[in-house]
Amino acid sequence: MNGCTEEIPLDIESDDEVVVNCLLTTDSVQELSLSYSKSLDEGIYFSGIDSAIIMLYYEEEEVGRFTKSGSTTWELIYSPVLGGNYNLNIDIPGEEEITASTTMPLGSGITVVSDEGNVNSFEQRKQYYNQWVFCLNAYDYSSFLEDPLDTPSVSSYDELIEEIATNHPNTDLFNQEGTLSDILGDNALYPAYKYYIRLLSDTTSDITFGVEAAFNSYHFVVFRNSSDEYDQYLKTSLQKMFLYSDEDDPVQWFDENEIYSNINNGVGVFGAYYDQEFFFSPLEIIN
Repeated sequence: MNGCTEEIPLDIESDDEVVVNCLLTTDSVQELSLSYSKSLDEGIYFSGIDSAIIMLYYEEEEVGRFTKSGSTTWELIYSPVLGGNYNLNIDIPGEEEITASTTMPLGSGITVVSDEGNVNSFEQRKQYYNQWVFCLNAYDYSSFLEDPLDTPSVSSYDELIEEIATNHPNTDLFNQEGTLSDILGDNALYPAYKYYIRLLSDTTSDITFGVEAAFNSYHFVVFRNSSDEYDQYLKTSLQKMFLYSDEDDPVQWFDENEIYSNINNGVGVFGAYYDQEFFFSPLEIIN
């Protein structure tokens, strides 16, 4: 590649880095991903780590040790304490000790107000955490058709809705994109956002607001209370993704934004979140 006055070198020397990704949830099994990053000229992006001692601590008390369950996946049978502080320690032969900390958030103060076509209305009580909202069109709701008391839960097969909107007054505008008028026509009511709505934690009183999207008859609206670490990681990851989404946009060549990491002596994220899922059907609202 030629510059104005001299050749621009594109060969970048890089060392393999330890990559750790672990998000604590309310599930009974916690998962952690551990690998080495590889330079692009090697033709692969990562490689697994065979030997490591991975310990989780709650308030300085040992919780347990992760065991290897796949090439890069490790698991621990444990349900986190809401509001608890957690520390992660990883020992890999030949590497410096890897550490990280996070806090498991409390549950969301969200209740359903109404379900009216493309708008689901909610009431939110005081928020102590930044909260992410996303919507999914349900893939499999057969169990609900057989028994309306059997509420489906979110699965990896559900479709993430790309454009969602809200009139919530405390939104982060970093991913706002007009309205939903191209999808819903003149029926679109609220400002639209890409994939997620980030609600800021400065809610001091009850707020009634709507979430709008091109919903299928059966769909989920999910509110995710996030630890500070996961909140920053998700926002910076989305900012990076949006910047590189247009291959013809030259601004990406000048990108100096970094994806957030709280892994000492490595990269990645150790965070936590609490999901509150609402399943909507043509028949009734299920929480």
